[in-house]
Amino acid sequence: MAVYERDGETGDLHKVSRGDKGEKEMPFLNELKDLLDVGTVTEFAEMCGKRTTNMANYLNGVSTPGRSVLEDCLLNATVSRVFENAPGDNTRLGKKAKRVKDGVVSNVFGQEIQPLSEVEAIPNRRRDLPNWGGVYILYDSAANVLYVGKAARFRAEVWQTLDREIPVGMRFGPDMNEATPIIRALASYMSLYRIDNQRLRHNIEALLIRVFINQTHNRRIGRFRTG
Repeated sequence: MAVYERDGETGDLHKVSRGDKGEKEMPFLNELKDLLDVGTVTEFAEMCGKRTTNMANYLNGVSTPGRSVLEDCLLNATVSRVFENAPGDNTRLGKKAKRVKDGVVSNVFGQEIQPLSEVEAIPNRRRDLPNWGGVYILYDSAANVLYVGKAARFRAEVWQTLDREIPVGMRFGPDMNEATPIIRALASYMSLYRIDNQRLRHNIEALLIRVFINQTHNRRIGRFRTG
């Protein structure tokens, strides 16, 4: 299992023999790096979306990676490569890869996103909205996407969004007078997806806004969070 240290003069990272420091925390990322056949700490850090110095500390056992670091490495760096070129099921690393696939990855992609309603009529009463958090989509009467949002509590935030004015004026009626109606006047249907993980909730919203770019009335598109 590879361990690295930084050269004090050149700043380069070199493989060294493993000591006692951090042995309990570093095995997973080191084995994952070896499994992916990544040559340098810098490359592995870039694949995981982390700084090289931080990744070196994780691999050396100087710092303890949190759950978000492990999820980023699994999602950003390994999903395609681990399972396309996985070792045999009976090998030690093969068994670990299977536990990763059946455990963390399935949890992130499956259990954390729960559809509560999909393209259903918006209720007339606020109290009929669930109080979970997640991502919601509002549609017009033709099921065109009007707005994509994230919410800590659907009951409060969806209702607030419905009362917002659209950011760009529209023309209505025989005289084609310009107006900025509230979203409630245009919206007929909604979809609600329960997502408890805040970062996943944020990134799903940012992704959906980009999917429906120039179609929604969102003022901001948001940035993806990777750390």
